[in-house]
Amino acid sequence: MKQRVTWIDVCKGIAILLVILGHTTIPPRTYNYIYSFHMPLFFMLSGYLFSMSRHSEFMPFLKSRVKSLVIPYFSFGIISIIAIDLASVVDPAKYGHTLSGQLTQLVLSRRDQIGFNIPLWFLTCLFVIEIVYYVLRRYIKNDLLLLAVLLLVGFYGFKTQNSPWVWSANVALYFMLFYGVGNIVRERSITLHKSTWFSLVAVSVATNVSIFVFPSLIQFGSTYLAHYIVANLAAAAGIITAVSISKLVGSSRVFTYLGRNTLPIFGLHGCVGFLIAGKLLSTLHIHPPTAYDLFGLTVMITTLLVVIPGVVVINRYFPFILGKPIRLKSA
Repeated sequence: MKQRVTWIDVCKGIAILLVILGHTTIPPRTYNYIYSFHMPLFFMLSGYLFSMSRHSEFMPFLKSRVKSLVIPYFSFGIISIIAIDLASVVDPAKYGHTLSGQLTQLVLSRRDQIGFNIPLWFLTCLFVIEIVYYVLRRYIKNDLLLLAVLLLVGFYGFKTQNSPWVWSANVALYFMLFYGVGNIVRERSITLHKSTWFSLVAVSVATNVSIFVFPSLIQFGSTYLAHYIVANLAAAAGIITAVSISKLVGSSRVFTYLGRNTLPIFGLHGCVGFLIAGKLLSTLHIHPPTAYDLFGLTVMITTLLVVIPGVVVINRYFPFILGKPIRLKSA
């Protein structure tokens, strides 16, 4: 059984909070800052947890990723469609969609084009990344050559990401760079001297501030190489800052719980969570103030409170939704 690394769970917990917050009503400046690194952070952590030595054969690896990513994708997709269709009975003008259209979106899984649960694109994108990276890593043994390949294909994915392919495959080409960096850092046990790390954190914080103050520096989908470089630097700065905070936090029951349950939270918050949280806040006449983060934080907290019971139920009674085996009670 794999031993869990505390700071990774904490970091994943921070990341899932940023994901939820980024999907709420927040000021553009905050939105742009979060989006500059929160998804690269998730992909980097996924790469950090991947070990080529534990997956010597491709087919068992493929089957494991189908179980852990594809099955949860379709499971949460079906749950979301049912939730939206039930909501459309109450408010057809707001939630009305054709079932055929929803199923088409589910099968194609293009980024930002899954209307019933937009965040789900991440799961199929990560699946594509894991499979492609496995093949590349198997045949490209040199780390620098591998990084060079990832940088090149990443630029193509970066400039075409606004027109996503099926299963967001071209978007995967961009994010695979962060997955690869995370994997190489873990496999090579790369560590930095404290003074070097502090300097790196200082530069990262300065970069974070610059991105927040000047959000126009980030131009996703741009065909210019300079924008690609800036986007990668911004993502790296955000990742380094998040990892540093995670290590400083150390052990945290809240963040650890969130980090260990990112998959069900991820699958539920974008549809079921927001549907119920939105209705609750509307009933309480809580609406977004102008250009202020308080409403976004309120929605994030409310959504978590709504989703957590669902997480408990899925873990206990329906683990197959997460690609896990059903635990049969012994007599």
